[in-house]
Amino acid sequence: MSTIILNKPSPLTGEEIRQKNLPGASQSWVADLREASFKQYERLGIPTPRMEDWKYTNLKSLQRQKFQFSTENKNKVTENEISAAIIPGLDMYKIVFVDGVIDYTISKLQGITCNVKIASLGDQLSTNNKDLKLHLGKHATPDLNGFVSLNTALMRDGIYIHLLENAIIDKPIHLIYISTTQNTSPWFHLRNLIIAEPNSQAVVVESYVGFSDSVYFNNITTEISLEQNANITHYKIQQEAKQAFHVALIKILQNQGSHFSSYSLSIGGKLSRNEIQCDLSAPGCECILNGLYLANERQQVDTVAKVDHKAVNGTSRVFFKGIENDKAKAIFRGAAYVHPNAQQTDAEQKNNNLLLSPNAEVDTKPQLEIYANDVKCSHGATVGQLDEDELFYLRSRGIDENTARGLLTYSFAKEIIDDFPLTSLAQHADFIVKNKLPGTRYLDDFQ
Repeated sequence: MSTIILNKPSPLTGEEIRQKNLPGASQSWVADLREASFKQYERLGIPTPRMEDWKYTNLKSLQRQKFQFSTENKNKVTENEISAAIIPGLDMYKIVFVDGVIDYTISKLQGITCNVKIASLGDQLSTNNKDLKLHLGKHATPDLNGFVSLNTALMRDGIYIHLLENAIIDKPIHLIYISTTQNTSPWFHLRNLIIAEPNSQAVVVESYVGFSDSVYFNNITTEISLEQNANITHYKIQQEAKQAFHVALIKILQNQGSHFSSYSLSIGGKLSRNEIQCDLSAPGCECILNGLYLANERQQVDTVAKVDHKAVNGTSRVFFKGIENDKAKAIFRGAAYVHPNAQQTDAEQKNNNLLLSPNAEVDTKPQLEIYANDVKCSHGATVGQLDEDELFYLRSRGIDENTARGLLTYSFAKEIIDDFPLTSLAQHADFIVKNKLPGTRYLDDFQ
């Protein structure tokens, strides 16, 4: 069955829900959540430029597409085929999703500790999982925007991770999302839920890879609940196919003394949006959001980082860099909201952009909204080009112009990559960036 994404929803999508072809049909609370979410989608529709958070985001290319929705998945992949998503030197627990559905045959969970539960969210929807019912759709609520409401209505699979109290996972959990589509224009509504009980700790890595240049749409919503003193480090490597659409939202609820850090690299897709919302709801929370986005040709990459300080002694650090070339467009929106009771808040946000072409475009808006008086907050943004004096210096040492530009561009990007705490992942990101940026062919000669 197919549907067209429009500001007014297609009745075919509602029919899919009513036919109960999606996981969890036997659970009344799941059916009710889907129905209520689709009503929200009917009310909200796809975001428009009239909405502040989407003011500079052009969704017309997405709205013109006709996407197929299917409940069958017969595609399989081999270890060799997912090599682009594998991180060399990283000892990990691996969970692979192929075209929106978990593939147990190629996933690797042997040796996982008994105090963590990792499972297909699609499978869990059909069980009487009380924790799932308590959290799913309660943090990333369907009224956030039309993409979240559509995801909640049509969610089919994703990951469910539940860390029990004091659980410390010995290896990173690597989630690999593979799209193998060939000219069928499918859409995948992936839903992830991570629950971290008190004093638990884990590293989660997400990788998105597309095999072909055909059109597909990944619409992802992730909910993360951190209880007292829980610690989650999150990485995301987005390498979608050239004609793909990627819209993702991560909503994090942090309780007392918890720590969440996110490190992202976004280079793929025709249109991509990566949105992170951190809710620091109790004293002593810390949130770190760092990322690098690269765009060329006519790519559009959108980044949103919001931190909501609701309690005392909260700390947040937001730092994103972007490199734009050709006729690419980047949008960055950062926001720190400090509530009246959130005294002693320490919040910083920064966004730096490098334009490699006169036709590239950046719209950046870091923002502070402060209602407390004992705070330390700052924000800033820069948009610029390569420094001509630095170029001249390198050229005067016998380096050709193309390589000189590559060196300076790579140096700009490397500040973000060097902040990745996981060494093997930092090296992997470094390799990806070198292969993406222009003029980096001989960079290894200067190491």
